[in-house]
Amino acid sequence: MNDPVMGGKSTSSYVNEDGIAKFTGVCAIVSFLQAPGFVTLQTGRYGQGNTETFPDVSTCTALKVVMKSNVPYDGYRISFGAKRGKMRHGMGYKAPALTVPSEFDAVVLPFRDFSLHWDEGTGDILTSCSDDESVCPDLETLRDMKALAFWGEGVEGEVSLEIKSISAVGCGVDATKSDLEDVEGEAESANAEGEDIDTLVVKPDAQNHADPNRSPNEAKDNNAGIARWTLHTAKWGTLTTVSGGVLSGSGHSKNLDDAQPLFASVLPYATDEETGRIFFYLMGSHHLPESTLTVSQASINPNLFAFGGCGTSISSAVDAQDPRCAKISVSGAIHPCNAHDVAENCDSVGREALFVAHPAMEDWPKDHDFIVHELIPRDDGFWMLANFGGGSKITRDLYSSCEKEAIKPHAIQGGSIVVATPFAGNGSPKSMPVWSARAERARWIVHNSLWVSLSTLDKNGDGTFGNIRAITDGDTLGLSTGLPVFNLPDVDPAAINMRAHDMTIALTFTEASLHSRITSKGETCAAQDAGSPTCAQVVIYGKAKALDTGSEEYKKALKNFGVSHPLASWLSQGGSHMPGTYFTIQPTSISILDYFGGAVDVLVDEYLGVTFDDEPGNNAKHASTYTNIMLGLVIGILFGCFGNSCLKCLCYRRDRSDRIKDPRAEYGTLSTTTEVNCKEDKNGTNSELTSYATIM
Repeated sequence: MNDPVMGGKSTSSYVNEDGIAKFTGVCAIVSFLQAPGFVTLQTGRYGQGNTETFPDVSTCTALKVVMKSNVPYDGYRISFGAKRGKMRHGMGYKAPALTVPSEFDAVVLPFRDFSLHWDEGTGDILTSCSDDESVCPDLETLRDMKALAFWGEGVEGEVSLEIKSISAVGCGVDATKSDLEDVEGEAESANAEGEDIDTLVVKPDAQNHADPNRSPNEAKDNNAGIARWTLHTAKWGTLTTVSGGVLSGSGHSKNLDDAQPLFASVLPYATDEETGRIFFYLMGSHHLPESTLTVSQASINPNLFAFGGCGTSISSAVDAQDPRCAKISVSGAIHPCNAHDVAENCDSVGREALFVAHPAMEDWPKDHDFIVHELIPRDDGFWMLANFGGGSKITRDLYSSCEKEAIKPHAIQGGSIVVATPFAGNGSPKSMPVWSARAERARWIVHNSLWVSLSTLDKNGDGTFGNIRAITDGDTLGLSTGLPVFNLPDVDPAAINMRAHDMTIALTFTEASLHSRITSKGETCAAQDAGSPTCAQVVIYGKAKALDTGSEEYKKALKNFGVSHPLASWLSQGGSHMPGTYFTIQPTSISILDYFGGAVDVLVDEYLGVTFDDEPGNNAKHASTYTNIMLGLVIGILFGCFGNSCLKCLCYRRDRSDRIKDPRAEYGTLSTTTEVNCKEDKNGTNSELTSYATIM
């Protein structure tokens, strides 16, 4: 339909060629109004007598349109429905102007992006769904859209749009609450394409319909292969175990700390490529029967760190919290290789795997009692989310017996094209506080982190669990609070565990995930292994606190997510289609490992009292990598570090003491080894580079 306004000169046409809808025309200036008019391609019941009923998409979260534009044009829009709102003539729910790719690609439009209140002259949204629920698509319309239209509106110019398919995604028809026990839904879903393009009928994704003969918790196709690839490629993860463990000979007696029953730490690890067995290299012998290793695919590709992205390439990236970004939690017991609980050839297989993944480990001193440990998963100890439809359990046998052909990179489908500026500098930005300013350093790490490992106790009280969440604590460092906000669907395993244990959680952050700590060569954490004393990590222990929906704190959090997570629009719009809650944390204790000598406590009040100036160069105190390393070398020598590598056991201490305790004499919660390269950076420079994501 062309602009019917008096003096309207806009024209358009439509043809169907080989199943492709081709919509061309010109959006021209209306002489009477001296403003651009509009052209539309529409189907359905706009008073034209069409009685066709649209499919019910009320259980879905978004529209997905595979399309392209043959010309640069900024006025493409989509609307659906025949409901009248506050407009005099306009009908239906409309989305903001689209950025349409020049080659066929998927454009996903969450239903929460559509509004019933838009400007009839320009098409611009006047009241957004996130600001006023009354303008959000209602259930009646989603059950039968009645009409669907593509627009060229409000922008003068040539229109040339080709539409390959339309589908509704994020659908969960027939799913019950019990079915969704472990399901995590986000704002988008599987990529089944719509049919019948010549009439532009939206079809829901049949692959997401619940099958009464199949549990949603069964492993999805090739989940075992994805788990094997992700665990082998990632190299580090967060280990969660119970706090207050006491070593006694070769046993591990449970003695929970009532104030803080969890312990979490970032650790390097390795898997055997042939079998998938998981190994650590720890100082001394440790038996940790209630442990979980949590790993994210978002830790693998540094090119996507600047915006919390995840994927094997920049041509298809999603947010770290997106279901398509693989997240794996492996629960079981950790034992030294000299224990009877481990599999055969534990030491030899483990050493080979560890030394390939972390070559520096092979040179660690032989007299420091480094022992290979193996994580023995429970039979049902693998939980993974790597696609839409919810988390899956993978059995130990399925994981270990996975065919080699199935172990391949997890290439994410339907993600966004992103562009990031090249890496530069030595991985030590000027804004980074000096290691000795621990409260400031902890706050800096928390603010610059875009995702976090969330640790909980298992709901049944017989283990631990971890999951990955996107976070924000402010849109700038100067406005940061130090109290990160995250979103959890009510049926997420972590949410269920929290409610069963008085909202007890731990949040673990590491500089290994920060874009600003990447060198010009693409090395994360200034070329240090995750877990190294100069690759700092922070753990905040405490209670999860729900934000009141609609409160100023809630609104600010949504705004901050919109700034920090461009690949996850649903986080700035109140969450996904699944009922959920935004949480922050009420800290009870905070630890930081940011230098030689082990992790230490940071007083909560001191941490929360830190303030930053957003002016360049006026942030918290900083020091060069060279200064840090030289100081580390001196301290390292005092504690027995020699040669090019400084080794020191990380023994977490709960007494805020600066004394170094021999972990073999007194066990806190966990001991491990770390490695730091004690050579001066050849660049001799300190520079900071900020990278911005552009969704094409």
